[in-house]
Amino acid sequence: MIRILHPLSAAIAVAVIVSPTFAVDTNWAGSVSGDWSTAGNWSAGTSTAADNAFLPAPLASNPTISLPGAAVANRLTVTGSGYALTTGSLALSDNFSVDGSSALLTLTTDARVTSPNATIGVSGGNSATRLLVDSRLGVAGTLNVGFDGTGNWLDVVAGGSVSGANVWLGGVASSASNVVQVASSGTLAAVRWTWMNDGR
Repeated sequence: MIRILHPLSAAIAVAVIVSPTFAVDTNWAGSVSGDWSTAGNWSAGTSTAADNAFLPAPLASNPTISLPGAAVANRLTVTGSGYALTTGSLALSDNFSVDGSSALLTLTTDARVTSPNATIGVSGGNSATRLLVDSRLGVAGTLNVGFDGTGNWLDVVAGGSVSGANVWLGGVASSASNVVQVASSGTLAAVRWTWMNDGR
């Protein structure tokens, strides 16, 4: 006599449906406080490493923004004038750009930002875009000051430190005037410098 101890003749398959995660754009509103990590300060919540964060124009509430120990985003785009990032760190997966007419961002009070690439002045219609660093900015790839437009500034003030593998001054616009200014006690370290249509 044959006895079947386990009468199941087929394996049970369990299907797991995974919803894809899409990157979102989230704009700083500053509705609650100046804390980067507070979801209510953003239009679509605090950014993940896949999301794009924006500091928009016109200047939003609580423009002085304190970073946590390890903030992340895919991109950070600054179009407003008068924002400041303080303390903590921000690691970007893609690009960091300051781009808007008279857009101004200050990295201060030991804020540390790292990005594969960074651009100050992207669009030709914008001018007088400025990044002021008195803490730390690290760019693994290319840091471009004035890709397009004119009057774009990188200002490394006393105690500030900027490092980049490649620093480009100027870009596609001819006879543009773009400036890199480093204070005597500031630091700008680059493996390679390139000048293109910088108005010299």
